[in-house]
Amino acid sequence: MVVEQVSACLDRADTLRRARQQARSIRRPSAFVQLKQIRVCEPRPGVAEVAAALALAERTWALAYRLERRRGAWLCTAIRLV
Repeated sequence: MVVEQVSACLDRADTLRRARQQARSIRRPSAFVQLKQIRVCEPRPGVAEVAAALALAERTWALAYRLERRRGAWLCTAIRLV
């Protein structure tokens, strides 16, 4: 009985090891979004407007947001992803 259980565990471990090796051999594109460019302007003190270009593989997005300084902390008052 114990020998059968140990043998079954070893078989499962071998199956998992082979599956893990196969998963590693599959090439995956990078899953990280890259910041390509960023621009910041300060239309008035305590306000920052930011535009950023983001990329992931063959896709590119633009992100724009506005930050306002209120009571000592930055607050995002507008955001848009295009």
